[in-house]
Amino acid sequence: MLRQPPEKVYWIIWAALFSAIAVYALLAFSGVAGTPESSDASQIEILAKILGGIAALNLLIAFSVRRWVSNRDAIAEEVSLSRSSFSSFAAHMVSWALTESVALFGLILALRGAPREWWLLLMAGSAVAMLLLRPHLPEDREISPR
Repeated sequence: MLRQPPEKVYWIIWAALFSAIAVYALLAFSGVAGTPESSDASQIEILAKILGGIAALNLLIAFSVRRWVSNRDAIAEEVSLSRSSFSSFAAHMVSWALTESVALFGLILALRGAPREWWLLLMAGSAVAMLLLRPHLPEDREISPR
């Protein structure tokens, strides 16, 4: 049976992913952002809409995955009195990866020369979501929607 990693492992991984979001923002603000050609403006707008839609879906899934795993484990615990400890770890990793991808979408838009408001919204949304999805493991190691 797989054991759940110690709580400090959650915090280390979370901090690394949160730091990556900060690095993406620094890259975007550092001036490496491209300037679009006039012919690229419509393509950038289409790309921004596509990435914005995917980002919204990713954030919805990121906030739902822990609750889904928690509910599934609660049912399994009632039926067989055993609980899969590894599913909590997997749920955290999936939610954080989906959240970080939103910041990557913002970096892509910044590198393509999209307006600052567009990519800043994605990066800020990713950072806020990552703060909301920080590790939260009570003593009984249940998954929290936070």
